[in-house]
Amino acid sequence: MTNEPIYHSDSWREIFDYNGLRDFAAIWQLQTDFVEVPNKRHGGWSNVICHTLQLPQGGAVQVYIKRQLSHHYYPLLSRIRGKAFLQREYKNLLKLKKENILVPQILYFSERNNEKYQAILILRALDEFISLDKLAGRKVAFNLKKRITASVAQMVRQFHQIPMRHNCFYNKHIFVQYPVPEQDPIHIAVIDLEKAKKACAFLRASIRDLAKMYRYDSGFSRTDRLRFYKYYRQCGRLQLFDRLLIKYFERKNKQKRKKHGKV
Repeated sequence: MTNEPIYHSDSWREIFDYNGLRDFAAIWQLQTDFVEVPNKRHGGWSNVICHTLQLPQGGAVQVYIKRQLSHHYYPLLSRIRGKAFLQREYKNLLKLKKENILVPQILYFSERNNEKYQAILILRALDEFISLDKLAGRKVAFNLKKRITASVAQMVRQFHQIPMRHNCFYNKHIFVQYPVPEQDPIHIAVIDLEKAKKACAFLRASIRDLAKMYRYDSGFSRTDRLRFYKYYRQCGRLQLFDRLLIKYFERKNKQKRKKHGKV
């Protein structure tokens, strides 16, 4: 049984029809290269493909199509049946949009549950944005880097104040408006929200995410990280709690690098 698909609008339904993607089965069977190696955990699989949709009036739009088969997580109250990762991502996208946090535009979402659960989520590509990890490999003027750092810190803080925890806050999941405008604001977007979930409190939400950002911030110096932390905490000077927390992040980072032979 296939649930009624949710389209962004009737015009987008027409665009999918125009490209031969008239129903769930057509999208499910679409063959193209994967964006990354498919994830085959949690009793099922998940993959992402990039596809170009031709527009009836001319031009084209790039989209990302996420497809999942029996790809579930098992929270405390649903240990037997589990809940679908893609359904959670869809709900998180809607929630963050309401909280005025920039996320990819949802174009299509549908679920099918015959013998096994299937789900499809289609998102519009973030045009004129660049991921933070790719930006780190480019030469950026000092003042511009400070503005970007402040904007990223503001978005992450806003995310945690909901309160929500991303759980995969790596630099490749944070996107910066590019080319960067000369005047503020600099728009910052976040992606890959299937593991994000509500947190009990701001502090609980922040520590785990900040630790991961600290660990996977290749291309950024210790000074960059400290500047980000100060913007995030909205403080001009680090207090004892802040210094202890940063030491904790550094220790965890060193342990992980040693474990993977990177020290």
